[in-house]
Amino acid sequence: RDTDANTTSADLEWTVLGSNHAPTWEIVSPQDGDGFAVDEPVPFVGEVEDQDDDELLILWTSDIQGSVFMGESFSPVMDPGDHVITMTVTDGRGGECVDHIGISVSTEPAE
Repeated sequence: RDTDANTTSADLEWTVLGSNHAPTWEIVSPQDGDGFAVDEPVPFVGEVEDQDDDELLILWTSDIQGSVFMGESFSPVMDPGDHVITMTVTDGRGGECVDHIGISVSTEPAE
């Protein structure tokens, strides 16, 4: 009520979201410590799942090359050096998982 004894009402609707579960992941390829020739495609494969069926963003990065690719699989030719590869998976609702592996890319071409 206001000072003139008038009243008003409103209907409110709430949507309650359940708890969010972080996605799960596995780097299938390459394996930690694998080595590749400078001109050899490196097969990156990750398997990801989300218990909540959220849309997932998958980002692969290299400490040498920066962002490499978005998605579950790809096969780029990498620059020479000892790379720390990071796979980051986010679900858009605050769930995130991160994994790292190391690979070596030689300066020599494949035979």
